[in-house]
Amino acid sequence: MELPPNFRILDAGTQEYIRDLLRQLNEVRSDLDRARTDQVIIRGQLTSADTKAASKFWNHVFFNDLQIFHSNSFLFLRAGGTSPVSAGRRPSHH
Repeated sequence: MELPPNFRILDAGTQEYIRDLLRQLNEVRSDLDRARTDQVIIRGQLTSADTKAASKFWNHVFFNDLQIFHSNSFLFLRAGGTSPVSAGRRPSHH
């Protein structure tokens, strides 16, 4: 940051005070830049965690639904599935 044109006519104490304030301003700006960078990183990490959690949730829901349909053929047929018998195949006995 540039010093005002009349800076040199000020007494030494005032000049040092202004320099100190300008140093503090630069430090605060630097801290703000780091905080903004951290904010971007943290948002990215939160988005990634949200995506992973949502994926696990939907996989859990999906696979639980498959297990329900597998264990209850009535629900499977009501959902529009075909049984092995009605499709002309014999059910396998594992």
